[in-house]
Amino acid sequence: MTSPRLDGSFGLSGRQVELLAGDLQATVVEVGGGVRVLTHGGVRLLDGYELDEMVAFAQGQALAPWPNRLADGR
Repeated sequence: MTSPRLDGSFGLSGRQVELLAGDLQATVVEVGGGVRVLTHGGVRLLDGYELDEMVAFAQGQALAPWPNRLADGR
């Protein structure tokens, strides 16, 4: 499911895709492929950003290939 504004355009972070699984909801953005919203049972789990904002300080961005998080970088 994508989430355009009422006028049919999209926010600064592009198209929004909402993923639902039980009580979990994530909104993934087209620009940068980050997670803009992550909730569980209506409680926000991520310090995300609004539809009309761009990501700041790598909020919701995947830090791949996970430097310094895996033994020997594997």
